[in-house]
Amino acid sequence: GDTVAFVDQNERRISYVLADGTVGAQYNFPRFDDGTRVQVHARMADGRVLGSLRTPPQQPTEANDAVFRRPFALVAFDGPARDSAAVRPRVDTIAVLPGAEEYTGYAVESGEEYLLVEVYRLGRSTHIGTNGDRLFVGTNERQEISEYGVAGLKRLIRTNAPPRPITDSVKQYFRDGFAALTRASGAPQSFSDEYIENLNRWRIADEFEYHGALRVGSDGTLWVEEPWILPDEPRRYVVHDTSGRAIARAELPPRVTPLGWSATDVLGVWKDALDIPHVMLWRLRERQ
Repeated sequence: GDTVAFVDQNERRISYVLADGTVGAQYNFPRFDDGTRVQVHARMADGRVLGSLRTPPQQPTEANDAVFRRPFALVAFDGPARDSAAVRPRVDTIAVLPGAEEYTGYAVESGEEYLLVEVYRLGRSTHIGTNGDRLFVGTNERQEISEYGVAGLKRLIRTNAPPRPITDSVKQYFRDGFAALTRASGAPQSFSDEYIENLNRWRIADEFEYHGALRVGSDGTLWVEEPWILPDEPRRYVVHDTSGRAIARAELPPRVTPLGWSATDVLGVWKDALDIPHVMLWRLRERQ
């Protein structure tokens, strides 16, 4: 709406600035001594803040071909901060979920090879979508999207998305596309060369996710994004009404990053040929 949220990771504080420029509510979010990382997602309609907690990864000691998904906790926390140092927010766990697919491998930095945990490119991950009132989670372990309410799991939505293979030509398209973006970025040649060397080491999944990002419209519609390969590609969605029923497919123009959704229009940023961003509103219409 007309409220801006500022997230201060150092102070573990969220401040809401109202339309007239005054600061409204302030919230703490938790600090952990073991290095657990807190990511803030949204403010919920009941006043709590939606976030996720991830423990720090262990430094690998050897390469391993196995692909794994480390779990993380989806949580809600509350506690308006009168004195940010004195208030410890209550944390309620909504669900424990699998993270993105990862593996251990080698990368190069400053000419030295070292071992690290890498993301399995185009692999499965968990997507979270909310408009504050409705909360959806898709883990890509099966073709289901879960809707959560205040009392817990509320509904399962079937996405009817058959597995799609990622062919060798698609993998090469993916590598070539990111290599081109790196060369065009203006970064120093030594950095680009090293990045592309690491890019060629990336492991790429053999199957696409069932679904990509989950977006929730201001009217409660659920927009299930199809997986895409490169950032400038058109975004495609299956749109579900408030009962979970699929009602439409939607496709946006290329080079559009969508920001807001409803059953009638989409707000987003479009980049022109000079990479100048334009904030635009698109009206949805039936394809002729």
